[in-house]
Amino acid sequence: MAFCQNCGVQLNDQTNFCPNCGAGKNNNAQFTQPYTYQPVVQYVKPRIPGRGFGVSSMVLGIIGIVYAVILFIETINIVDSYSALLANSMLPSVAIFSVLSILSIVFSVSAKNKGYRTGVSTSGMVLGVISAILYFISIIMLASA
Repeated sequence: MAFCQNCGVQLNDQTNFCPNCGAGKNNNAQFTQPYTYQPVVQYVKPRIPGRGFGVSSMVLGIIGIVYAVILFIETINIVDSYSALLANSMLPSVAIFSVLSILSIVFSVSAKNKGYRTGVSTSGMVLGVISAILYFISIIMLASA
């Protein structure tokens, strides 16, 4: 038994044309099974453990180093009493961004512990350490102003 490739109707061996759609038997590639559904295979990207921590470490390190450099430059420029008052109002933002740099270090260590040992997490660690050092120097300078 064969089936019409055009419409799927079962064909007799003696017929040359499909009784349903009229397609020629010689023009069709005949097959013995009716059409069955073939599932679509999709590629699933493998999950890399620790990658999120590594990327977060890098982003927090970049944010931390930018604000640490800005704060460090502003701290050097503080000389008069009005600037000292301004310095006291800057302490909360210094604390917030210093926490971000510490989180950068923590996320980098977490990424490395989970097996994500790339330049992203390493540079996040380096930027976090540099920005943390700059923050602590700025805090000491602001406290003495």
